[in-house]
Amino acid sequence: PYNLTFGIELEVESKGYISCSEMSNILYDNMEGFTVYENDGSLNDGFEIITVPFDNNYYEEEGKELLINMLDLLKENKFISHDTSTCGYHIHVGRHGLGRNYGERLNTIMNINLVCEYFKEELTLLSRRKETQLNRWAKFLTSGINKKNLTTDKVEELVKNNKQRYSAINLNN
Repeated sequence: PYNLTFGIELEVESKGYISCSEMSNILYDNMEGFTVYENDGSLNDGFEIITVPFDNNYYEEEGKELLINMLDLLKENKFISHDTSTCGYHIHVGRHGLGRNYGERLNTIMNINLVCEYFKEELTLLSRRKETQLNRWAKFLTSGINKKNLTTDKVEELVKNNKQRYSAINLNN
């Protein structure tokens, strides 16, 4: 019933094989308008790749193949994203796909936060980062709180009062 949309931002660094400008031109020629590119001041010698918003149908029909092609091109040209101290990625989720009205969307967002905060140790492991690294750019709201002391009310309070941009789930942009 709702059209859930996503967008991906991926930061990449050059290993000096070709320039960032050359790589962005290669991607531009191969991505059929699915991505745009921006400089990112947090990177040493890299840039950010940003997809246009897409839904699951587009992903299945075209997007998946385009993303695989993009990653292959980056790898072929010696660009890296993981195992760096600078790169990261994040996923945008369109709010309108999370419910029919503000209340439903807020409830969905709260549930997503509850799941992420409850499983922060597992998500940290999946991110291949240490919690101290995540605290700089993608801090969990419950960082420093023992899971045994984590209640739904506590997470709801933290989510409602969250004004941080660099949190695991950023609701401010």
